Amino acid sequence: MKASARIRLLPEHLIDQIKAGEVIERPANVLKELVENALDAGASKIDVEVRENGLNLLRVSDNGSGITSSDLETAFGRHATSKIERFEDLYRLNTFGFRGEALPSIASVSRLECVSWTQDSGEGATIRYEGGLSQGVFSASKTGVEHGTVMTVKDLFYNTPVRLKFMQSAGAEKNWLKRFFYAFTLAYPQVGFSLQWEDGEKLLYPAAENHVQRIRQFFSAKAGPSLTIHESHREWQGLGCRLFLIPTGNLRPEGPVEHVLINNRPVLDKSFQRIVQQVLEKYWPGEQPSVLIMLDIPGDQVDVNVHPNKTVVKFHQHSEIISLITATLRECLPQTPVVQPSFPSTTTTLIENPRQDLPRDRQESYTQHMSQLSPQFEERTGNSSLAT
Repeated sequence: MKASARIRLLPEHLIDQIKAGEVIERPANVLKELVENALDAGASKIDVEVRENGLNLLRVSDNGSGITSSDLETAFGRHATSKIERFEDLYRLNTFGFRGEALPSIASVSRLECVSWTQDSGEGATIRYEGGLSQGVFSASKTGVEHGTVMTVKDLFYNTPVRLKFMQSAGAEKNWLKRFFYAFTLAYPQVGFSLQWEDGEKLLYPAAENHVQRIRQFFSAKAGPSLTIHESHREWQGLGCRLFLIPTGNLRPEGPVEHVLINNRPVLDKSFQRIVQQVLEKYWPGEQPSVLIMLDIPGDQVDVNVHPNKTVVKFHQHSEIISLITATLRECLPQTPVVQPSFPSTTTTLIENPRQDLPRDRQESYTQHMSQLSPQFEERTGNSSLAT
């Protein structure tokens, strides 16, 4: 009978490589994490450089507050964070990063260099990693700006080649990079962004005054002043929804036509896309427009700690949020008579009679559709006005 192997603790760098499989699925996750760190650092300018869709090189440069030389090595330790001290802090967050998993995970599956300097330091500091193993901390001269960080990630997954087998096509990986890049440019119009591809293509978005200006940038100069942007904003019991609807016609946005941001955090929740599609199919004949949904939800009503890469969230009031999105979208539609929503304090009804402007033969199907959207809504409140 074969003796069982002895139980032993895994080395730290191997733990990080295993953990990286949850946090870093593809180069786009690296881009997302590094841009989030730059935004958390208060950057007003973020420049991204990409080669081979991030597998060969992904560099993010920012003019944020920077990291002191004494904290630089600590920043790459597992679960190193300045954001939380106790569990309850997870529901009071107003930052992107908080678990301290991203940097060690990225460093464990790449050749990484971080150069950072702060305003009150005479010089900066550089730290390098090879497959999660530190190559040391070195002094570095400042690069002309008072403070900032340059994160350079090379040869992603070079030491875990099995990960490369799970990459999609080059075009698909590029689209993933674009999706996250465009989501942040839309969420933060006051920040200037640029993205340089290896073939010379460069996307440039100077800082804008507001979201409307950024959306016009997003559709490029071809749109001009003729681009129509429909905007609607609704609030209900601490929940907020701001929605932009852009009829594109022959114009094409440079990125995906749908973006969902929750407290300025990009999320991948297909339920939002489905409800938008279903409403537009009923009220927007022809080619569907581009849509930007921005939800403002109190921290204790949304859980961003569901998945390590933080693109999946859970809501305390999911059906109410879906109904709020529906009401906001209906108000945005120019060719449909808008039924003014009612928000009495004793009920959770968002729409008084959403089907009254439908043809008679479509009222029954719409009633069934809305009841399917939020079955828990009526059960919990005893109110059936969403389907009447």
